[in-house]
Amino acid sequence: MKNILIGFLLIPMFWSCSVDSDKKKVQQEVITTIEAQVILPTYKMLYERVLDLQFSVEKLDVADSDALLHARDSWLAAREIWEQSEGYIVNYAAVSHLKYQLDKYTLAKDLNEHKTIAQGAYQQLEELLWGQAGKKQAEDLTNEELLAMNNAALAIAVSTQKLLQHIHTELGASPLQQSSEVSKHTYCRQRMQRYIVNMLDLTADIMHAKIDVPFNTSATTLADMELESQYSDNAKFDIMNNMLGLERLYLGNLDKDINDGLSAYVRSENEVLDMQLTEAIAESKRAIAGLPESYAMALTHDRDALSFAKYKIKVVHDLIQDELLPIVQTL
Repeated sequence: MKNILIGFLLIPMFWSCSVDSDKKKVQQEVITTIEAQVILPTYKMLYERVLDLQFSVEKLDVADSDALLHARDSWLAAREIWEQSEGYIVNYAAVSHLKYQLDKYTLAKDLNEHKTIAQGAYQQLEELLWGQAGKKQAEDLTNEELLAMNNAALAIAVSTQKLLQHIHTELGASPLQQSSEVSKHTYCRQRMQRYIVNMLDLTADIMHAKIDVPFNTSATTLADMELESQYSDNAKFDIMNNMLGLERLYLGNLDKDINDGLSAYVRSENEVLDMQLTEAIAESKRAIAGLPESYAMALTHDRDALSFAKYKIKVVHDLIQDELLPIVQTL
């Protein structure tokens, strides 16, 4: 009888160890999938798009309208992947200078209301391609601007190559191939927490910098707003690509067929939360898609739709902050 009792007492212990082992296995599979199937391919694609952009800019010439349109399309194509990658960096301290060189738009005014603008290479090239009013014609191009465009495109290519090299080095140093289970678990725990914090920061940045700041300004034109992609009027698609990148991080793939990313771990812990978050992300994308193609038009003539899109993004933000983050903080 005593032996039987001891056996019953040991069952919960063995079951607990098994469950803990299963959770760690899921964590490792999730991080491996995210980094191999989403993050690294995204940065490789970004570098390819940037090289295409550099080639297109080199082909520009005064009065060549087709070349100008092609260079603009190449800029938009590179920008698409750049915005999707926004939440994928883990070690910000190591690459913050590269991101700042590539992508920033800071508007300030002195006491005499004179504007001063600090731009990244993307914004510099965008302004040269579209002009401040967004209506530049190929005939308006000058040799000085062509040189400036080539310099900006080169700066984007160099910084992106360094960024890709950093990602390669960082992911290549992963301890998931090592034998120590402690090292693997520590790595996966830290990575999972970092990616979820990135998702939280990304949604907060969209709501504040990309919606609230231009929404609440007294400026009447995009040129007077502190807004990224203002010359190309591409802010709507910046936001959409931010959310698409977040979705891919959560689902763990560049398509929609298999949910093996962070979703797989959340599903193992709280299936209802996983369904809520997956649907909330999809609903936020639908709300963004419902905006006018022109972000300027949304800001001036369809503010209700913009408010609705912000509300849907906030639903995602709050689920991550209130429901998801507490789960991974206890890993």
